[in-house]
Amino acid sequence: MSKPLLSIIVPVYNVEQYISRCLDSILIQSFSDLECIIVDDGSTDNSGNICDSYAKRDKRFQVIHKKNEGVAIARKTGFNISTGSYIHFFDSDDWLYNNIYSTIFSISSYNIYDEIIFGYSRIDENNHICFENIPDSNINKADLLNNEYELTFLLWNKIIKRQVLQNCNFSKTDGLTFSEDSYISYCSLAYSSSVFVIPKALYNYFYRSNSVSRSMSLKNHEDEIKASLLIEEFCKQHNIPYDFPILNKKKFNSKFYLIDPDFSLKITDVYKRYKYWNTLFPKIEKKCSINDKPFFIRTCIFLISHQQYLLCCIIFKIMKTRYFFLKIINKE
Repeated sequence: MSKPLLSIIVPVYNVEQYISRCLDSILIQSFSDLECIIVDDGSTDNSGNICDSYAKRDKRFQVIHKKNEGVAIARKTGFNISTGSYIHFFDSDDWLYNNIYSTIFSISSYNIYDEIIFGYSRIDENNHICFENIPDSNINKADLLNNEYELTFLLWNKIIKRQVLQNCNFSKTDGLTFSEDSYISYCSLAYSSSVFVIPKALYNYFYRSNSVSRSMSLKNHEDEIKASLLIEEFCKQHNIPYDFPILNKKKFNSKFYLIDPDFSLKITDVYKRYKYWNTLFPKIEKKCSINDKPFFIRTCIFLISHQQYLLCCIIFKIMKTRYFFLKIINKE
């Protein structure tokens, strides 16, 4: 049996409400030279059974059931058994516009490109387009590695040659459940010798309030930091300058949670976070704009940079007391 041109890899975990829409959008594509590898990452709902029903309907669909180890390992599992010349990593609650693959692979001399990048629509739970990212067709690899934050760190807006991804160390992201795709995406761009950008929104990204990417738990914040550190380490190892705008922005965003007010924390934990701020990506905030941040955040950054941790904690304590006081008043 001949190998397909394209492998679509879909990690799945407890998305029974959305997985049919995702897989239907692949099933109805006019482009047929593909395989769809669905990795059920230990779902406890009906997701696995739904996926199995697609494998029964279409021999191009294959389902792997495995214990829950997180999306990074699920993607790696799918990639390791895939056979296509090109790879598209696909999120299980998203869906495609019709004929996306026909559009991409009808590009003249598509096979000379290591990576094909396209825009996307962000769609909310009311099925409204709340944002569209349509890239400029003149964007080049240097732009992507240095300046294009939204396009660069996403994985599902790219179709990537297998040989390029084989250079990426997927195991580096094992255990990460958030921002793990940013490392693989950045590495693939760095390894690609030629990039083609399609100035169209071809992918629908579902922006749901209860998804992993929306629920910023402490674990997710820590994963964001680890992903930023992995990218910086990769740049150092490959002699890529790592003091560039999009990585600085990612570093700042990843450490921002340390001073974002969380009134459930004990004051001792807040103090530790403030001290950690100065050791994690030191002075990165000076390379990023903080003018859009609330006054408390800007004040915190100033005080912490001068090691005024105790004063910052006092301000936090006042804000926390005010918050709970207003909460009691509002209940009455």
